[in-house]
Parts: sequence; C-alpha cells; structure tokens
Amino acid sequence: MSKRLIRIFAADVPARLNELSGHDLHVVLRSGHTHFGKLLSFTPDLLTVQDSRGHRHAISVAEMEEVIYDKKSPY
Repeated sequence: MSKRLIRIFAADVPARLNELSGHDLHVVLRSGHTHFGKLLSFTPDLLTVQDSRGHRHAISVAEMEEVIYDKKSPY
C-alpha cells in the first residue's frame, strides 16, 4: 500500500487552506521543528493546530516551510 502524502509548500498554503480542513497536519517550520495536530482554525497568515496532548499552537505562515497531510483513501 502506498502513502498518499500531500506536501504543500508555505507559499501555496494561503491558496489551499480549505483543502487542509479536517486533516491531521504535520507543519514543518523553517527552523526544522515540526508540529503535528488537527487544524482548528486558519487565516491567510496563521494556522492553529491542536496536538494530541490538547495544546494549541498558533503558527505563522511566514514561519512555515511546508504542510504535509495524508490524503484519505476513497476505499
């Protein structure tokens, strides 16, 4: 079974925000740090994700390198 990972680079995030809704996201920062969690809210400049511990992280799009999520299989 192959992975269906979708990579969205930071410059493309604002245009594809609606696509991210309802997915678990890996947000990779320019510093190399990664946040994983559910997307709670978004604006063209800021994403808010909630990790598995319940902590919320507000992440500026300017700090991001890319966003990665696993596309749900139609099966």
